[in-house]
This record gives sequence, structure tokens and C-alpha cells, in this order.
Amino acid sequence: MQQEIFLDYSYTTLNEYIKKERIPRRGMYIANALKKEETNVTALFVRNLEKYNTSVELEFQHHEIQLNKDLDNMAFRQKAIIDGLVKAGILKNDGLRWVKKITHTCIRDKKIGITLTIKNI
Repeated sequence: MQQEIFLDYSYTTLNEYIKKERIPRRGMYIANALKKEETNVTALFVRNLEKYNTSVELEFQHHEIQLNKDLDNMAFRQKAIIDGLVKAGILKNDGLRWVKKITHTCIRDKKIGITLTIKNI
């Protein structure tokens, strides 16, 4: 089984997350709240997908208006997305037994978001 969904949301990059985390005295709380928000947003996006009972491969295609970010910074977005898949019950767990492969690509587009492809193995 293979499913694809466009996540129409501007997820936080690693550099943006670190910047939030470094805010004096309350940065950790702000960064944690941001990660929880993005996890919940993802759970809402994916709630109607079919559930997987097997190991999966995840492909993230990042859509950006300008290609001025680093792919490794954008890859940080996977944390909230995968946690959202687990929260929605689409994946049983995000451990190595369940998520076997993750790939990232980036394309220039007029719309910001991520196309997520889930393939069972």
C-alpha cells in the first residue's frame, strides 16, 4: 500500500527551532509548545489515511518558494510529522522496527508545504 498527502503547512526548520529554544528563561517552553502544535496539526491532516500495521518507508518532498534553505535544516520537520502519524494512529510507532527508511527532496514551488509519501515494506 502507498499513500500520498500534501501537508499544507509551513513547518519549522531546525534553525528556527533552535532560535526559539534560545529565548532567555522561557525558550524551552516556547519550542516545546511549537513542536506539540506541529504534531497536532499533522495528526489532523493525516487522520483519514489508512493505518499501517507493517514497516514503512517515508518520503518527504519539501515545497519551497525559494531554494535558500539547507535540506538538513528542513529534514528536522520530520520529527513533528512522524510524531503526528503516530498520534493519529497511522503508524504504530516511530521506532526502527516501524520506520525503515526516510528520504528528503526539495522542489521549487509556488506553495509551501510537504508532500508525504508512505509506503509499506
